Amino acid sequence: MIDKEVRAGFYICASICGQDGIISETEERALVERFKNNFGLNESELDQLFDDFFDSSNNFEDYLKQVLDIDLRVLLHKIAEDTAASDELEIRENIALKRAGIIWELDLCQEQ
Repeated sequence: MIDKEVRAGFYICASICGQDGIISETEERALVERFKNNFGLNESELDQLFDDFFDSSNNFEDYLKQVLDIDLRVLLHKIAEDTAASDELEIRENIALKRAGIIWELDLCQEQ
């Protein structure tokens, strides 16, 4: 069973990577690798997350609200940044990253 916040975090990262209209193969590989390494997810769980993401009707802000743990927010923001940049960070991806940081108040966390 995948933790609810980790699931939402995956959807956030996928949403950010897809802001340019597509989740590239490079971004997909980077997402898979980061979620395997950081959360111990296996291929089957990751395939299911991708399937669920593409079938979901929730929006970006819905997913952001589901992640409450501050340390997890920081980690997910870094994962999203790294994966979106794996095939060159596009302006819409960068805007989504900034928006996530503002909504999650990451600037305030890093200043303390």
